[in-house]
Amino acid sequence: MKKKSNRPPFPWPSVSALLFTAAVLTASVIVYSSGQKERILRDAVTEMEAVANLKAEQVSDWRSERLNDATLIHENVTLVEHIDAMFIKDDSRSEKSRLEQLLNTLIKNYDFGGAVLVDAGGNPGIGVPESEAVMGDFLRSNVTRAIANPVISISDFHTADVIKYLHLDLLIPMRMPYEGDTVLAGVLVLRIDPAKELFPMLSTWPTPGRTAECILFRFEGDSVIYLNGSHLAGYDRPVALAASDMELSVMRPQSEKNEATIYTDYTGAEVVASVRKVPGTDWYLTAKKETSEILARFIREITMIWMIMAFVYLALASMAYLIIKATRARYLRDKQQEELNRQAIMKHFDFVMKHGNDIILLIDNDLNIVEANERAVVSYGYPRNKLLGMSVSDLRTPDETPLLSEHVKNLNENGSSYIETVHRRSDGTSFPIEISAYTVEVEGTRFYQSIGRDITERKRTEEEMRESNKKLSTIINNLRGVVFRCNYDRDWTMQYISDGIYELAGYLPNEFINNKIRTFGSIIDPEDVKRIWDDIQTSLETGYLYTIEYRIITSSGSTKWVWERGRGYYENNKLVALEGFISDITERKMIEEELIRAKEKAEQSDRLKTAFLHNVSHEIR
Repeated sequence: MKKKSNRPPFPWPSVSALLFTAAVLTASVIVYSSGQKERILRDAVTEMEAVANLKAEQVSDWRSERLNDATLIHENVTLVEHIDAMFIKDDSRSEKSRLEQLLNTLIKNYDFGGAVLVDAGGNPGIGVPESEAVMGDFLRSNVTRAIANPVISISDFHTADVIKYLHLDLLIPMRMPYEGDTVLAGVLVLRIDPAKELFPMLSTWPTPGRTAECILFRFEGDSVIYLNGSHLAGYDRPVALAASDMELSVMRPQSEKNEATIYTDYTGAEVVASVRKVPGTDWYLTAKKETSEILARFIREITMIWMIMAFVYLALASMAYLIIKATRARYLRDKQQEELNRQAIMKHFDFVMKHGNDIILLIDNDLNIVEANERAVVSYGYPRNKLLGMSVSDLRTPDETPLLSEHVKNLNENGSSYIETVHRRSDGTSFPIEISAYTVEVEGTRFYQSIGRDITERKRTEEEMRESNKKLSTIINNLRGVVFRCNYDRDWTMQYISDGIYELAGYLPNEFINNKIRTFGSIIDPEDVKRIWDDIQTSLETGYLYTIEYRIITSSGSTKWVWERGRGYYENNKLVALEGFISDITERKMIEEELIRAKEKAEQSDRLKTAFLHNVSHEIR
């Protein structure tokens, strides 16, 4: 027997169900969070791609508009004539004044930052305003190329020692007709300040965004120049930075679509960005927004969900605590009830041990008696102190002692056994005893519990019953007839039938028991079968007894008349069997038939005699 643990049981099924619920809820939140985050980032990617495409087209359109403006200015004949007149005349103050007015109007209408008029030799003439009448090396080289190849062009973003702000130069070769051809009158350089129109256009965003920005940049070696700076990083002017994966993505052949993705920008922040090349230029445009802003609402929602989950976890933990507490309380109540039951059982056991009529022995593994009740002391006649410690074999008679080992073996194999044996008392007398024995283990040690009962009186009664049954059987078998007990069915299935059936019908009794070979109904004359059933049924409906006469067919094929008297046997007011006696009345029936025939013959003789006398009397008259 295993030693029971004193620790209260843990409610694993209930707690496991709560843990499973928590796990399912947690997995659901994680799956939802992951899917929602991916969806938001996909939407942000789509937005960045759309903005990058839009802004790249706007920059390209802006540049095209500047070139279109230059074409209109290039075709202004009046302006060309004034330029030519200023450079040809010795006293060109009036022409210069008119040109300044025209250039001021031009700058005002087209929103240029300034203008410089250069003659065909590349020397500056006038500048509007006057501070713009200077040329740096970058402009000088561009002017030289424009004189050599007089086509309208627009320079890249640049600064100069003389012009500090970032600008672009729009170079317009001004040509005038001369002898069927055109000659270069000068080059009009219009300085474009991107801070007036281009950069403000880039700073506008279709949707509000704290960290959203568009950056126009170009490559210079391994670096990139952010032309419009970055207000997020605090750069109002162009700034050179090392090229990162975000800018280099536009150069990769496998990224021809330039799809937006997640990068780390120059500030170290994680951003969703899309990079596009501005058509017709060496400029590139990045549209980006920090993921922290993109996911801000999502993070707030997830934070709220996890706060709710925290309350759910707390509720589940509280439920688990209450379940564990209830289980422990129930365990303590059960232990208390178990202790009360144990005490009651011990008291009951003590009472049985002291006052019980059965012989109760507790025997150790060596078959020595370690405990015995008062009935055992009285039955065996040994003092208690002597009985305790005796071997069980000492209680058996010499004839029964050799069987002890086999009985113990069966007991060990089956865990229990029932035997009848013979024990002897201290005075040497013996008595039959029936024993129910069981094996028990206490802390790993095997004991045997034996409950015995003196069956001397029962054996005597059984012997008397055997003698009585033997006498009864002898009487029944010597009767000239048959004693039976059968079921109440159409076959008259026999439960018991005496040996008289052999003398009556020539069949052995066991042939009819439970219809083993034949049914009793099979030997009844077919003409009497229905009448017998109906008569018995009618008699039982009015009382317990019935009497009936019918014919049977013997094993030799002859017919015999029998007389049967029986009664119904009932259990719980339900007819379950018939009991009765059958005797042979064939001889009586034959006598009755002879008497009937003799009577009929005498009656016929009387009728003949009467008729004869009547005839004689008539003749005499």
